[in-house]
Amino acid sequence: MSRTQPLPGYSVVIGVPVVVFTIEAYWGRYYRGHPWYKDRDHWRSAPHIAQQCVRSVA
Repeated sequence: MSRTQPLPGYSVVIGVPVVVFTIEAYWGRYYRGHPWYKDRDHWRSAPHIAQQCVRSVA
C-alpha cells in the first residue's frame, strides 16, 4: 500500500537535497519594479504553492 509523505521530512532518507526558499526574499530581490510586484500575497497563498509530497511505495 502506498502513502503520501511530506518531502522535507522524507528527503534525507532517500537522498534528495533540500533547498531553502522564502518567497519574500526572492520576490523582493528579483521582482521589484515589475508590474506584478504588488501581487506577492496572491502568489504566496496560491494552491500550486501547496506543500510538496512524495509517494512512497511499500
